[in-house]
Amino acid sequence: MARPTLSNFVMEPGQGYGEADMPPELWAAQSAIEGLRETYLAQRKARRERHPIPDVLYHYTDLRGLQGMFSSYNMWLSDAAYMNDPLEGTWVHHIAGTLAREILGDSALGQQTRDHIEALLLAPDLWDQSLRSRRDEPDRLHYAAMEEAFRPAFIASFTEDGDLLSQWRGYGAGGDGVSIGFDLSKLSLSVVDSVFPEDSAPPALIKVEYDAETQRTEVRQIFEMARHLHDEHVDVLSTNPYTAVRLPQLFSDTIRDALYWLRWEFKSPAYREEREWRLVSTPMAIRTRLTRMSNGHIVPYVEMPLPQTPGRPVGRLEIPRIVLGPRCPPSAVRSIRGLLQNLAYPEVVRSELALR
Repeated sequence: MARPTLSNFVMEPGQGYGEADMPPELWAAQSAIEGLRETYLAQRKARRERHPIPDVLYHYTDLRGLQGMFSSYNMWLSDAAYMNDPLEGTWVHHIAGTLAREILGDSALGQQTRDHIEALLLAPDLWDQSLRSRRDEPDRLHYAAMEEAFRPAFIASFTEDGDLLSQWRGYGAGGDGVSIGFDLSKLSLSVVDSVFPEDSAPPALIKVEYDAETQRTEVRQIFEMARHLHDEHVDVLSTNPYTAVRLPQLFSDTIRDALYWLRWEFKSPAYREEREWRLVSTPMAIRTRLTRMSNGHIVPYVEMPLPQTPGRPVGRLEIPRIVLGPRCPPSAVRSIRGLLQNLAYPEVVRSELALR
């Protein structure tokens, strides 16, 4: 059976999406767009690989959190909606909104991309409206943006600095807590079967990017590559009613997916002092949903096994160092060492800071 031509091509219900089912021009355009995903992944991977994982990364917590980790042999990845940054998950879209207009212009692709970004930034308000009234339901684009905006991401935060004043105040129980130094190179990111379905990607360990110019450059490249490919296939876009809808949607979905991961990798330069690394998981589903109380909120979280090496009689946790907060009493040293007995053998030191 001869392949259809572009001028008479119609995608019928039940028709395949394979090479033999499409005009050559459409197949080439669709394949090129799908190839953008791999290009974006390679771009992000190259940036990540410029930052080797430090020997020790610190997680600040209170004594209850320390006890919970060492009692369960698990670390907690908390819902990103409860992070301290009010722009968490939307910072990159504020950058992208401006660049989309500049690079993609008023093309159908540019308009669709800007509409999606705007809808995503407005998603909390749209969600609230949809709960209050069903008469003015958001359109398909708004629902898609809301689904993305409220898709949970679970994050465990670490920092390169184990004795930082702002971290003690924000996360270390006002100085009464601890910072736990982990050797995350020993962490098995594939050990997630008990938490996530089999088709979920394992959590990723990433260094947060704070540099505004680096952020703009990467988002700019995403749009410039899409614009170049869009212009290269503009004849295919304009020849057939089906392709005029199908291809811009493919472009838009590819850009949306490229920006999605950057939501958790890019933060405002105002937080640069934190020098944050993150374990990030964005599962499509969760087998066991847990909650805990934190700062007056009921926070969803998932558990992930702590890094450890096998041993006898018990496995040894890969925790090289624990720093006691500047307000921890001297008796805390003994109680923490008692908790660690037969679990881990870290160096336990006191903070060198004075917290008033």
